[in-house]
Amino acid sequence: MGFTFQTSDRTASGIDESVLSPLLARADRAAERLDKTNFVADLTTVYALPQAPAPGTIERVAVLGIGGSAAGSRCVQEACGSILPLHVVDNIDPASLRAALDAGDPARTAWVVISKSGGTTETMAQCAVVREHLRARVGAQAGHGQTYVVTGPDGPLRALAEADDLPLFDVPVPVGGRFSVFTPAATVPLALAGVDVAKLLEGARVAARQAAEPGSASSLLAAHLVAAELSGRNVVALWAYAERLESIGEWFRQLWAESLGKVRADGTRAGQTPLHCVGSTDQHSIQQLMVEGPRDKVALVIGGPPEQGWLVPPGAGIASGHEMGAILEAMRRATSAEMVRSSCPVHTLLLDAYDPASVGALLMTFLCATVVAGELLDVDPFGQPGVEAAKRTAKALLTDPGGAMDRETAVLLGEAKKISTGM
Repeated sequence: MGFTFQTSDRTASGIDESVLSPLLARADRAAERLDKTNFVADLTTVYALPQAPAPGTIERVAVLGIGGSAAGSRCVQEACGSILPLHVVDNIDPASLRAALDAGDPARTAWVVISKSGGTTETMAQCAVVREHLRARVGAQAGHGQTYVVTGPDGPLRALAEADDLPLFDVPVPVGGRFSVFTPAATVPLALAGVDVAKLLEGARVAARQAAEPGSASSLLAAHLVAAELSGRNVVALWAYAERLESIGEWFRQLWAESLGKVRADGTRAGQTPLHCVGSTDQHSIQQLMVEGPRDKVALVIGGPPEQGWLVPPGAGIASGHEMGAILEAMRRATSAEMVRSSCPVHTLLLDAYDPASVGALLMTFLCATVVAGELLDVDPFGQPGVEAAKRTAKALLTDPGGAMDRETAVLLGEAKKISTGM
């Protein structure tokens, strides 16, 4: 259960030991305090989970949420698989919501509405549209018994759930959305879909205990990535060498960017730009930039045991006689080696298995590394003031069209100077 962690040769990677060494010691000290930080909820607490749907009543699970309220369940389900399909709608784009409604029978869908604040604009809009659609399809009682609400202690979403007597689950108050993968924000839809949540949490507990030990994967990862940033490597590329791990890259992108992209107390700015890639597909796009572009990048590579089967028959050149999974594994090692040869540090995390316990350990390690990195960078990894500012602007645009904020926004975006290329 778990994963292995390795870092590339420091000399070949161009790592500055004078920058890295003190960070390694500081990271270990910071990790010792992780158990005093309630950033992922108390993993000893057993949170309520929904009962499994009666056989034949539900054919899929659909999540209505955005950001951390959606990314966690998606990345776990895609990495591990599930009994029922899980459809995540994490955008206000009408086409996405229409596709979700058309993808299966809405009346045989377990709809899970997730918003910690209880008033997220996008999620409340999605919820209202889905409930109206269900009423039109199956009548006034639509949603009872098949709509689940996960939210904080107050807000309009909780009021709606209580008024309609919908199954209601709590998100722990101290836990931010991007840290919520081990709370009901993710465990409720995962449990409904048939993922073994107990094993997911056990993997997380093991990783949390290990994170506090000297030289843990969390401390090493934090120290190496911060050393890279302080050495001018402002882009961290997460390469998933299995398509089932691609959504972990999306989840990590939010975690790393939103936690560490901050203005310090002295006015200086911190943060690396995360991007996620998929091997071997992006060997034919991003790899060229990684190898011969500016030396401003560091790579994280995640993978797992090569998939068995699909032996390539004769007539396919050097691929013949090899299994497809073995070819992908050779591509991973070759791509990583070429990045190191070009002085790009590479850190590799390989799952022992594509199961909930191993994925839980990996995600917890990333969470702990993020909190430790925040201390090393002297920023608060919690909160997202830049996001909140945009939410306030959007609220003003929706509630006061043509008002002062609307006019100021038009000036900032140059909307009066737009050039039409319409036909």
